[in-house]
Amino acid sequence: MEVFARLENIALHIRLLKQRCSILQAENESLLKENEELKINVKNTVQDLENLAETNKIAKLAQNYNLVNNNPAFKTQLDELIRDIDECMKLIKQ
Repeated sequence: MEVFARLENIALHIRLLKQRCSILQAENESLLKENEELKINVKNTVQDLENLAETNKIAKLAQNYNLVNNNPAFKTQLDELIRDIDECMKLIKQ
């Protein structure tokens, strides 16, 4: 009788372990799915950040361009430098 009781106890524990295993497998599948979704979200977020960084870079360049173009003193200085370069090129060609 003692052997039979032990076998029943072992069978009960096996059933409990199988139930626990099924629960853990379902939880694992759920977590794997969530992990994949999070990886996709991270990838999309990184891409969005890269796009925003590029947009920011372009905006800063445009702002600097506007500052330079709206500055008459800078334009004059740039024109003088271009004239100097042209003169140097003429001298080199001679």
